[in-house]
Amino acid sequence: MKSRPKKETSLTESLKEHDRNLNLYHVQPYSEQEYAKRFPDTDADVKKMLGLNYVPLLFRTIATFSPSLVDTTWQMMRSVLCTGNLDRTLKEMMFVAIANARDCKYCAVAHQAMALQYGLDYGINVSVVKDLDNIQPDSTREILKFSVALAQGRGSYSDRIDRLIKNGVKQEDISEIIAMISCANYMVSLADGTMTDSDEHFYTIIKKAEEKFNTKFIKI
Repeated sequence: MKSRPKKETSLTESLKEHDRNLNLYHVQPYSEQEYAKRFPDTDADVKKMLGLNYVPLLFRTIATFSPSLVDTTWQMMRSVLCTGNLDRTLKEMMFVAIANARDCKYCAVAHQAMALQYGLDYGINVSVVKDLDNIQPDSTREILKFSVALAQGRGSYSDRIDRLIKNGVKQEDISEIIAMISCANYMVSLADGTMTDSDEHFYTIIKKAEEKFNTKFIKI
């Protein structure tokens, strides 16, 4: 008897299934209204700097888990992800690659969505998830590979930095690249540690892209 072909699953479907299967302890987030009431300055700044009309669940979860982390975590994200010389889209790609390598579903879906929102081509977004070797230009591919290696703590960093420079990455950008990797690793640990569910807002952004390109094959 022939086995049935495996059904392809979209990013939104596979990640929602992951969330449904979580049976561990969840830290309950503040509602958007309660978060805005307790942390009005951070609430306004998060929305402004991320270009969103809501505060993502992870920030609202951190607030109930450890209120002292609210400002320090956001200020790190603000200074590393939202500012600097590196292109914001590249930083979102780095976040996606690291989340994928560390199997963090929350950060994977959040930064897939943010990358799309900041104009990343859907096909490139797919490659970041499925095969980094397909990424162009060479400098971007090597930055993403370096991000994964450093996030996973493997490989010779000096050799990889040499490869970055040989492929067109500026020496002065290396420190910002390392800072972005550290930022993503920190946020992945927070998301995994608090078992934060993925935001429906981010699912909606990705779902629209899937429908636009008529595909259901992205998997993380």
